[in-house]
Amino acid sequence: MAVRVVDCWVHEQDMRVATGRASRCQGPVAALVLDRLAEGMGFVLAKKASAPDGASVRFELSGSRASRIDVVVRGGRGTLEEISHPRATLAMDIELFWRLTCGRVDGEAAMSSGLLRADGDADLVASVVRNIAVMI
Repeated sequence: MAVRVVDCWVHEQDMRVATGRASRCQGPVAALVLDRLAEGMGFVLAKKASAPDGASVRFELSGSRASRIDVVVRGGRGTLEEISHPRATLAMDIELFWRLTCGRVDGEAAMSSGLLRADGDADLVASVVRNIAVMI
């Protein structure tokens, strides 16, 4: 059922964007959805971006649900775990995070417009940004 909750929440946010209303990133439903999207970053890093063992990325999220998501590849799998020195850092607001991970915004366009800021390993950043969508 969580997949249906994610689906409904994302479509509600799509309608909010289309009508010029702010996203709803607070409350238990938003928390469930954003946590699931965060969990997907392990898959993005290890599988979609084909990052090698030891590669790590930090997602610095600002806005109404400011948080930090640390992802590292171990044994070919991306896991969420706290890291002290990520190989790359991607900084954005929470709305851009859900829009990128849901395939609503192109990562390269977000970077070139300055909405997404990156630091660290440029090749790793480029690969993650190209492959960040876990939902379409």
